[in-house]
Amino acid sequence: MLVLSLLAGAAQEMTAALQVNPHDLDGVADAIAAAATMPLARRRERWQVMMEHLLRHDIHALAPRLPARAGVGLKRAGRAYSPCQ
Repeated sequence: MLVLSLLAGAAQEMTAALQVNPHDLDGVADAIAAAATMPLARRRERWQVMMEHLLRHDIHALAPRLPARAGVGLKRAGRAYSPCQ
């Protein structure tokens, strides 16, 4: 079971993780205890949700969108700028 800081960028993606405020030590301890005592079937279910999301949103899914986003709002010599030019 993944215990993840709410402040981590991955928190928005890994919603099945046990998310904690890292400044709340009691909350972190409670989340670790919950993870340690969570039934195996529930841990597997949450893990599966996270893995399915990661497999759908890996670098291969992201890469085709990067060039289009990189040039948004940038201009060079009166034309749209792409860092790949």
